[in-house]
Amino acid sequence: MDTERLHVKALRRLQEDFREAVAAAVGDDGGVVLADERLREILNELPDVYTLHRDILAQLEHRVRHWDENQRIADVILSKRAEFFIFTTFIGHYDRSVSLLEESCRGCPAFAAVVSQFEQSSACEGISVQHQLLRAIVRVAQYRMLLTDYLNNLRPDSKEYEDTQAAVAVVSDIADQANDSLKHGENILRLVNIEYSVRGQKDLLQPGRVFLKEGTLMKVSRNRSSQPRHLFLMNDVLLYTYPQQDGKYRLKNTLSLSGMKVTKVSSEDAQNALKMDVADISITLSASSSSEREDWFYTLTRTVVELARGPTLCTSFHREVMMCMNCTCDFSLMLRRHHCHACGRVTVCEEGAISGSLQRSKRSKHWKRLWFLLKDKVLYTYRAQEVRGNLDSP
Repeated sequence: MDTERLHVKALRRLQEDFREAVAAAVGDDGGVVLADERLREILNELPDVYTLHRDILAQLEHRVRHWDENQRIADVILSKRAEFFIFTTFIGHYDRSVSLLEESCRGCPAFAAVVSQFEQSSACEGISVQHQLLRAIVRVAQYRMLLTDYLNNLRPDSKEYEDTQAAVAVVSDIADQANDSLKHGENILRLVNIEYSVRGQKDLLQPGRVFLKEGTLMKVSRNRSSQPRHLFLMNDVLLYTYPQQDGKYRLKNTLSLSGMKVTKVSSEDAQNALKMDVADISITLSASSSSEREDWFYTLTRTVVELARGPTLCTSFHREVMMCMNCTCDFSLMLRRHHCHACGRVTVCEEGAISGSLQRSKRSKHWKRLWFLLKDKVLYTYRAQEVRGNLDSP
């Protein structure tokens, strides 16, 4: 209920406050900063979306006040089944709305100033108009998770169970459209799902944030006991959580990747361990195998480097790595760096190895480009970013 109130409040800011701010602004020529028609195109179907959520909130509040008389929730969503189709248009026009917003800001500095002032207001807390419009779509995906949890706590033989299944289907169709239609839709919904699954985590969905990897490692303690810790890696932060019995996670810490140092460590208690140091926090985790540790070490190291160097060409990545991704020794005049084009790792350059790109055909006329590495009389065959296997040469 509280999240729905906050969502309706956010929609009202866009629908009413933003419109009023644009209408009240005066351009350099003394006229309006943006035509009403253009503003309607930017905001898309927001008026109908706002009305839908305002009605849902009113019905939910009424239902809670009279819960003893009618202990049902799903019928509120089902009663708005037809209105939910407005999201089909809203999602389909979202990218165009964003393009029109950016184009209008470039073409009219006065309008850009209004947008900036609105975004920096205490109510918006620096959240862009583009991102606020996106949250209107994200809310439907949150409905799917809320209703699924609700469904899991109902008796299968109840009428409410059947209605909730139908309600989940309604909002799932909308969420699937967002996944298919929006640029980076899959990543957006993944972040929404993580935020809902991790207790204590808020506002995970941020502009530019990308989900990269997740997995469970074991925490290495001084008393030799081990406890599972589940990691969610994004391109700027690492969520350090521990699993709970209901299948969700409790947030232990949000670690910034800025300035993080990742090293391989080994001891009797942890043969495949990683140590992460950032600010005044130091965490040692053990992987189940050496290959799992290598994968986490490489992914973390590369992500930290890419975050530090900012949005530059990937070809310069290897110049930023200061230590071998295999043995962690520092590069020097004698220990030179080698950037493998097959797996992407930056390692100590090894003598006596020859590598290059060739075309290969197997029992067909179809040729496929692969990366080959000849080392110690063994021919290794790779596909970009993925080790495919090795072939013993005669």
